[in-house]
Amino acid sequence: MVFNRRSQITNQKSRLFFPVFILSLLLLLTGCVYLRLLRVKNQIKNFDEHFVLSGDSELVIQLKNPVLSSADVVYLIGAEPLSVTPEKEKEIYFYRFEMIRKQSDHPPPLNGLSLTLEMTEKKLVQIKVPARFMRIFSRRVIEESLRHAGHAKIFTFNKIAQAVIRLTPEADADLPTLEKTRELLGEPLEFMHNDNLQKLIYRYRIVHDKNDVPIIAKLTFDAKGSLLRVFVTWD
Repeated sequence: MVFNRRSQITNQKSRLFFPVFILSLLLLLTGCVYLRLLRVKNQIKNFDEHFVLSGDSELVIQLKNPVLSSADVVYLIGAEPLSVTPEKEKEIYFYRFEMIRKQSDHPPPLNGLSLTLEMTEKKLVQIKVPARFMRIFSRRVIEESLRHAGHAKIFTFNKIAQAVIRLTPEADADLPTLEKTRELLGEPLEFMHNDNLQKLIYRYRIVHDKNDVPIIAKLTFDAKGSLLRVFVTWD
């Protein structure tokens, strides 16, 4: 998964920044899961027809015409949920993600994150993004990114999906700076500095995951501390 920021000049007197998020996802999938993801992609093109966004502190994404099965979700995440809670005619899948840190580091505010998924008749019908996650990527950034993801290009030969997402100036202003990222995520496992670029590398794991699926996030900032690029691998 890749998020890359660019800018464009809108007139001679001023420069407005419209981040272009390029989302790339390696689709190492079975044929059936791949086809169902394509259906979800097409649904996103008509976002309000298929999805409802709600919630106060957390962001609740309701899937009005569910496509992905509970088995698909487990396959895509790469691990069984930490817990499955039955509630009347639905099941709540709960995942927790924990940052891998150096032993000497103190836990940062976003040392761990969670994800809550609701299944009805073995289909994914709701996703809850916790309020904690929106401390680093705001609700506005998430919403705008979701609404543009339906225009992803699918390169079937290489099994890669790529989406170009232009944020509004308001969402651009919400993107975290280098200082805020370090404040929320703490010191990275690795830090790289070259050509006026600063790269922070963090690693996460899924709690109680027997397969130890590696999740690596690389955030690149310019010399002034503005976020330029986010690259996430989830193998």
